[in-house]
Amino acid sequence: MEEFEPKKKIKIFTKEFYIKYSYVFIIAIVLFIGTSFGLTFFTQNLKIATGSLTTAPLNITLSNNSINATGLSVPTTNQEGLSEYVKTLTITNNGTTDGIVKLTLDRTSGLNLTDMSYALIVNGGIQVIDNVPSDGVIFETAIMGNEVIEVELRLWPKTTYTGSETTFVGEIDSEIRYLGEKASNQSNLTNAYVNFNCQGNNCETWRIVGTQSGRLILTRDEDLEGATNRTDSGKYNSSLTFNDNSMITSVSTDNKNVYLAKTVKIESGEETQANPYTLINSIEREPDKKIIATITYKDNNNTTVGTQYIYHNETNYISQELSDSGFQGWTDGTNNYSLGDVVNFTSDTILDAVIQMSAISTITANAITPTNPINFANESSSSNGEGLYILPGTESNTNPIYYYRGAVTNNNVIFGDYCWQMVRTTDTGGIKMIYNGVITGNGETCENTAHADRIISSSSFNSQYNTVTDVGYMKNNNARYTPTSAAGETGAVYGKKVEWDGNNYLVIEDTANTASTNTTKDNYHHYTCGTAGTTSCPSVRYYYYNNYYITLTSGDFVEDAIYKMTGSIVNQDIDVVTRNPGYVLNNADSTIKTAIESWFRTNLTNEVDNTKRNFVSYLEDTVYCNDRGVKTVSGNTSYPTYQESGWNPSGGDLTKYLYFGTWDRNINNWYSTSNVPSTACPNETDRFSVGSSVAHLNYPVGLLTADEIVMAGASGNSNTSNNTYYLYTGGYYWSLSPNAFRNGSASEFYVSGNGYLGGSYVDYAVGLRPVISLNSTVEFETGGDGTPTNPYVVKYE
Repeated sequence: MEEFEPKKKIKIFTKEFYIKYSYVFIIAIVLFIGTSFGLTFFTQNLKIATGSLTTAPLNITLSNNSINATGLSVPTTNQEGLSEYVKTLTITNNGTTDGIVKLTLDRTSGLNLTDMSYALIVNGGIQVIDNVPSDGVIFETAIMGNEVIEVELRLWPKTTYTGSETTFVGEIDSEIRYLGEKASNQSNLTNAYVNFNCQGNNCETWRIVGTQSGRLILTRDEDLEGATNRTDSGKYNSSLTFNDNSMITSVSTDNKNVYLAKTVKIESGEETQANPYTLINSIEREPDKKIIATITYKDNNNTTVGTQYIYHNETNYISQELSDSGFQGWTDGTNNYSLGDVVNFTSDTILDAVIQMSAISTITANAITPTNPINFANESSSSNGEGLYILPGTESNTNPIYYYRGAVTNNNVIFGDYCWQMVRTTDTGGIKMIYNGVITGNGETCENTAHADRIISSSSFNSQYNTVTDVGYMKNNNARYTPTSAAGETGAVYGKKVEWDGNNYLVIEDTANTASTNTTKDNYHHYTCGTAGTTSCPSVRYYYYNNYYITLTSGDFVEDAIYKMTGSIVNQDIDVVTRNPGYVLNNADSTIKTAIESWFRTNLTNEVDNTKRNFVSYLEDTVYCNDRGVKTVSGNTSYPTYQESGWNPSGGDLTKYLYFGTWDRNINNWYSTSNVPSTACPNETDRFSVGSSVAHLNYPVGLLTADEIVMAGASGNSNTSNNTYYLYTGGYYWSLSPNAFRNGSASEFYVSGNGYLGGSYVDYAVGLRPVISLNSTVEFETGGDGTPTNPYVVKYE
């Protein structure tokens, strides 16, 4: 299918367009009768004038007849002319009888009629775009009983006009008459006698029983006369033979009624049996439009939203418009059409709406439901998730989380002159994407497969690794609490708690401030002055793992140290925030944050090179989660909670490490069908975004979390390889999720060279794959399908 470029013309029929013009006049045509099928012959030629004119049996309310078009462009194209001068009117038939309305332009001054073009938009669709004829007749239509017709008349100097006149002043004349009208006035057609089915001068006697859709309805005289009391249906016409079919459009199924063409008129006669009416097929007077095709318009849900007849020997136009967001026009599968385009259909045609949907609407249309619940403990596969799914638990959200999983190939996007892979949607309707290399194939494809081509560089997460704070995307250099390894002096005293008197710590055994006498550190005795027999000291050691300890000063407890290093509050009994007024968290960027933001600034903004496009406006300020909350949910003894680790002074095991928040979702046989990855971020200090004052990003870019990597297809169970899912590169690259703090080393989750989710010390050099999030209003250009050879391309304004 050729690429469709919508024409500007489709915008002229928006609500805003109608409001823009204040020229409104209403023509109300009231056609009414006293008895069923009663029809009075009457022709009235009128100037549309302010006020009311009542001429029985017509009651016509007319207003605002004048036309005063000034400042017209000379000359102007038809497309431009559609917005030059506009008058709107409503034609209303308040009766049950069908009529005819004809509108004629009458010039007073300015441009001549033959110097102008005009358009009629009838009931929202373009009916005609043409030059104004010399007789000024611009509109003639049948109006059915109780029908309302909305008409817009638009005027402009035609393209070939060479003069300089830019005004047209005049009025609109209106001619109104009944269908089936006779040249002279008659009072009623009910049961009127008609000569019909003639052969030469020999005619049958028929009766008029009414009109329908502008057509006279006849029945044979004997059928009408005896119809009231008859019970024998055989007395009706069982068959009919006509000598001349030219006047007939159809016959009722019981052969009782004959429906005549609109063009059939009464020529003479007096409606009596002695002098019945004579009919004539007056083709010249009012052509009977021959329908040769019907356009059926269908929206994006395959629902019919409108139909339009195509008439023989008439120029026809695409007349239907959708108000749906993203509507671009119509297509028959081969050709594309805009509102107002000339069509030449000769058979019934279905046109489907061309919708330029938002990017998120484009991709979510491909979502599927897994046959069986996905088990996130295992890697992705054809039987354990391969496609686009909704994350369990978010189905009822305003914006459910859709995520790609497995060996998908339809999530490729070109944005900002680079290739990206869509990972998931966000709870604000955005789309998170991970960097996937430079554009290939002469700037049209995204076929990078080598690891080196899918990372921007390699870097450590942080240059230092020996404190808990080093797992931070931003960290706290003013509170490093560097671990030291020492067995402790013989005879040193260890306590369960400490108290601070403003100058010194007191190592105690219990809350009664009893000085400790215990000379062995264990799971309940973590504090010591480190000197034989000493229980009071200006700084105190806290042992958290075997012989590893941190030194506390200035009244800090271990809970204060964890808060200052991670922002986490591990003991609600100690109000660490109040105890540390004015303490600033996240006061220094990590090594990896600096590297990623520098790449973003250079490549996706124009701050370094002002000739480049700035792509920031296409991205949303979503959260990138560096979850430094400590593990608190028990279940898998191999990966202890904070309470079970040596960092808990009240029973913490000195042989167990400190694990971070991601492990709370990675327990009990790791992830599972019910224990699914999460997109939540518990602590405010870990929710990194441009708009955050406590976890501030300089640019809207970050990394994937371990949860997002498991969604994509990495096994939730350690060291299980997966080389088929889309995040596999054959090399290592960082996630944003802290893993653990072991004896004296901080580690982060990463994607391994075998595709599994592993952990590495933060000072190792590992690949960087930046992550961004398109905002919810972004659209894709038409034609892409997300494959590497035909990726989606973000549409720029």
